[in-house]
Amino acid sequence: MSFEDAAREVHKINLPSWRNAKHGQQFINTLQTYTFPRMGRVKVSEVTTADVLGVLQPIWLEKPETARRVRQRIGMVMK
Repeated sequence: MSFEDAAREVHKINLPSWRNAKHGQQFINTLQTYTFPRMGRVKVSEVTTADVLGVLQPIWLEKPETARRVRQRIGMVMK
């Protein structure tokens, strides 16, 4: 399963339990914007630390809160 497929599945599973629809939409939107272009097609089992760093480094200093959330969301998908 690709990272993008896994992320969409995690989103679908968790959507009913999130506080509101906006939070659910933010979850998938940030992954679409920052993560899928870099590692969306990579198999979950083949995602490396370098892949995650490649996503986070460009936004870490500019958008630290977004980067923190993207990191957390990548972690949810990887679990």
